[in-house]
Amino acid sequence: MELASMTCTPDQEGLAPLTRREIADLKSQVPDWGLREGRLIRRFETANFMDSIELVTDIARIAKEQEHYPDIRITEYRHVDVIWYSYRYGGITQNDLIMAAKVSAFARTRSL
Repeated sequence: MELASMTCTPDQEGLAPLTRREIADLKSQVPDWGLREGRLIRRFETANFMDSIELVTDIARIAKEQEHYPDIRITEYRHVDVIWYSYRYGGITQNDLIMAAKVSAFARTRSL
């Protein structure tokens, strides 16, 4: 099933993070995202600081709809780093990959 069309599942007790193999199998659906220090990360470049703030707000709305939240940072006023990692489970879960796919789909509509 296509990740972008899936819905995040609520947190569950005892859920384990995905294995490296499971991540590799699903990562083909989010090719713009990299793996760094066990986290799924993508950098977006905007025109200016206010565009960065607008992008963060849009991603926050998507995250709220799915109740799954990223780490986000703005650097050099126009670089927005979005990082997915499920702290509760100590690794990347399917929800992280679903959200990466949803953010990528949204970014394509904004030409980011």
